[in-house]
Amino acid sequence: AADTWYNIGVSYDGSQGTSSDRVKMYLNGGSSLAGSFGGPTSLGTYTSDFQLSGRDGANFEFFGNLDEVSIWSTSLSEADHAAIYNSGTPIDLSASGISGLENWWRCGDSDGGTGSTLTDAAGSYTITLYNDTTFETDVP
Repeated sequence: AADTWYNIGVSYDGSQGTSSDRVKMYLNGGSSLAGSFGGPTSLGTYTSDFQLSGRDGANFEFFGNLDEVSIWSTSLSEADHAAIYNSGTPIDLSASGISGLENWWRCGDSDGGTGSTLTDAAGSYTITLYNDTTFETDVP
């Protein structure tokens, strides 16, 4: 629904035997989507930039606002996703007790809500904003 915040989580476990078991998506802390995934069995190590949000020419584009973006080095369980969602009240991921937090961009909360750089609250990778450097103030 428009003007509604959602928590979306995606976990990838390349050790799972079937493609449909490798990727699990969670909506608001509960497992909600399943499907086949024809991707690799290992994510490997990447050194090139990646893009959050939409991508020109891609089959999938995200339209909306992002907040509290994180990357983990472990595949999170449904219970982990439910704890992170916390019934819609954001938690401090660095104090969550869930292991594997690599990167966490607060999307303005730790950067003063201005500028074009997002500071990594868990790691050392900053994100540069392009096209729009405004921060949404109506966040959970």
